[in-house]
Amino acid sequence: MEEQEECRVLRLQPKDLSCIICFSHYNCPCTLPCGHTFCRQCILKCWDPGSRYNCPICQVTFASKPQLNKNTVLASLLDSLHSQTPTSHQNCPSCTGTGALQLCLPCSAPLCSEHLPLHLHDPTRRRHLLVTLPTATWPCRDHPQAFQFYCVSHCAPVCPDCKLQYHSQCEALPTLLERYRRMEETTEKMIRDFSRDIASMEELASSRQNAYRETQILSCDIKDNLTRDFQEMRDYLERQERAAFWRIRQEQDAAHRKMLDSVAHITEEIQKLREKKVHLEEKLHSDWLELLKSDNVQGNMSKSVTHHPCSLREPQCLFDENRIVDTTQVISEMKLSLLAHQLLEQAPCPPKKVTEEPFGVPSEAPAEVQPPMPSPPAIAPRKLLQWAHEVSFDPQTVSSRLSLSSDNKTVTVMETNKQYPNGPKRFRNSQVLCAQSFSSECCYWEICAREGTSWGIGVACAEIETSERLGRNHLSWCVEQTKEGLSAWHKSQRIRLSVDKPELVGVFLDCGEKLLSFYSIIGNSEVLLHSYRLDFSSCLFPAVWLYGLIPGTSLSIRDLKSQESDC
Repeated sequence: MEEQEECRVLRLQPKDLSCIICFSHYNCPCTLPCGHTFCRQCILKCWDPGSRYNCPICQVTFASKPQLNKNTVLASLLDSLHSQTPTSHQNCPSCTGTGALQLCLPCSAPLCSEHLPLHLHDPTRRRHLLVTLPTATWPCRDHPQAFQFYCVSHCAPVCPDCKLQYHSQCEALPTLLERYRRMEETTEKMIRDFSRDIASMEELASSRQNAYRETQILSCDIKDNLTRDFQEMRDYLERQERAAFWRIRQEQDAAHRKMLDSVAHITEEIQKLREKKVHLEEKLHSDWLELLKSDNVQGNMSKSVTHHPCSLREPQCLFDENRIVDTTQVISEMKLSLLAHQLLEQAPCPPKKVTEEPFGVPSEAPAEVQPPMPSPPAIAPRKLLQWAHEVSFDPQTVSSRLSLSSDNKTVTVMETNKQYPNGPKRFRNSQVLCAQSFSSECCYWEICAREGTSWGIGVACAEIETSERLGRNHLSWCVEQTKEGLSAWHKSQRIRLSVDKPELVGVFLDCGEKLLSFYSIIGNSEVLLHSYRLDFSSCLFPAVWLYGLIPGTSLSIRDLKSQESDC
């Protein structure tokens, strides 16, 4: 029974013999008129000068400061308990020795692992505020009282004994709690200021990025206009060059015809003179009597000899000099007009390549500078045919919205879905790849778009997802015709093309130069639609897309072997 009673007392001790303010055993317990008991020093700390006198537990307010009489019953009980075992943190050898882990600033008490939990449950951090001890061997560890003050001159916390003995000449020493609260408030204000500055700087960075995006968009529009302008000027100069050489060739052909006619006439006269010469020689050697009778032979012969050669020897102009002079003068004036404009930059110009960089707004750092894109080769379509490849649509990739012809050369939009075998390569939108792929050669093919209203024609890498549309990712490039007009697409970036809808689209792929060019084929001539500098490491497949809501529209691969077949 005695052991059970002792265990019961020990079990009730933390609850019944601890101050609710310091969570330690009562030190000089005093009972208020409301019946609640506290440590004398704890309740005096709660009653700041000028504040109301109320109970921290039941919040009963007293008209005047109550008389704090010592509760002798609790005091004697605590003295009896302390005489048996020193378990309070004031008498705990671990708290006042090397076992102290943290310091409670309001209680001015170092705490070991056993007494530390009593000071943890204070979310407001007003009654208990735990901080880490300065060092493992702090100077006041063996002093009767823990740190209570802070010496600003020595930048160190001190206990009351050290304050009187070593810091009596220092400036007024604030308590650790006062110093901590003041510095905590200052630090929190600085943190708020830093947070506000960070938000302001982030907003500034975002505005700069938005301004950069707008500048990039404007630059892309300007570059598109310049590309078209320079292309028109190049086309104009090429037409002028062809016209000038054609005019000279015409004069050469006319001179050649005149020369042939003149030489033929002279040859005819030479033949006549030879016949007359032979006739005279016969008379001279065989018919001397007839020679004697022809008194007027010399006069007639001299007339025939002198008449024709003189007329033939007159100078003849084979060229139209005025036309040649006019041509050279027009070309010279055109050259001088171009050279009269100064270069935009006095520094050396970049290589003779048309640069086109894909638009991209970096979120963190500027994008890596892409190499300049070489200008597409000025090749006539009939010359492109030397790189022609036979391609056909792949039945394993065709969408269920499209129907394939028997020769796999034509795709048509259907009213209802086709029942194709399921496969990992089959597109979920109305697209299809060709069965042939290219990675290291030049190749050319043509797509007839006469029967299509909205379509896309281009190339795609093998890794393109079956749910992705041509030109809306970094793995595909295309030209696309919609009700809004013709555009070039890559990485979801649209470049409007100011040309009419093409009925026949030629695609030239140079894998060595990593260059992709789209042409509009009109008769025996071609119009360059757009060119891309490619960035790929795998095979490229020809690909097409059709608007899937208009049944009957179709795209066809043209048979380039048969030049007589119409699109």
